[in-house]
Amino acid sequence: MSAILAIVSTLQKNRKSWAKTLLINSSRVAAFHKDEQSPLSKTIMYYRLNDQERGETWELQLNHAMNTVATRLMEDETNRLIKVQVLAYKEQGFAREKPTTTNTEIQELCVDNIVYAYNLDNGTQSYCFINKGLNFVRLLLSHTVEDLSRAYSTSSSLSAS
Repeated sequence: MSAILAIVSTLQKNRKSWAKTLLINSSRVAAFHKDEQSPLSKTIMYYRLNDQERGETWELQLNHAMNTVATRLMEDETNRLIKVQVLAYKEQGFAREKPTTTNTEIQELCVDNIVYAYNLDNGTQSYCFINKGLNFVRLLLSHTVEDLSRAYSTSSSLSAS
């Protein structure tokens, strides 16, 4: 099954408050079920960060009904590659950001390699975590997760924000 990118609103991560709008990859969803405390409005999702069976898994409380989550995870595939403007990147295990040489590096991302993304507080940028071999790379993008979702589901690519 190919990956589907979906936007969800989280309330908790591993039972701690974590209110974010996340762009997630459907191929990393291990399971989900209705939240017993609010079965009509909230869902519990188990999300694998690593491709390995025993890798790190997050328990996310979503601010969506279970039917909404199921529908978003079953949407049709459109663009497999998304062009993004990368402002900086940080490889896992390194202490500081590495800005791109021109600050306007355009990269093409395969949606299968996107682990997750979330918006920064400034409302115009996001962090996107992607697979790079056995490690993650955090990209600082000049796009929001809503921009990424639109680029995934339409035939147009993103322009510089």
